[in-house]
Amino acid sequence: MDIVWVLYWILLLISFIVAVMAIKNKLRKTGIIHLLLIPLVVVLEFLFFTSTAWSGTGINEIVFLYNYVLRGNIMAITCVLGYLVIIVLTLYHLIKLKK
Repeated sequence: MDIVWVLYWILLLISFIVAVMAIKNKLRKTGIIHLLLIPLVVVLEFLFFTSTAWSGTGINEIVFLYNYVLRGNIMAITCVLGYLVIIVLTLYHLIKLKK
C-alpha cells in the first residue's frame, strides 16, 4: 500500500508544479483555481476520513471512499469530483503549456 501513497503524493506534487507553471505562463485564472483546489480537496478528503469511522476498519482508503460514493455520501462525491477537476485542470494546463 505504500506505493499508492508515494504515487498519490508525487502526482499531487506534479499537479502543483503544473499549476505554478500555468500561473507564470499567462493562464492565471485557471492556474490560481488549480493551485487553490489542490490543498482544498486534500483537506476535504482528510475531513471526510476523520468524520467517518474509517480508522480500524481494515479497508483500503480507495475502496472505503468508493463505497461511500455508491451510498450517495455528498462529501465523498465532492472529494472524487474535486480530484477529477484537478486531473482535468492538470491535463488542460499541460496541453496549453506545450503550445
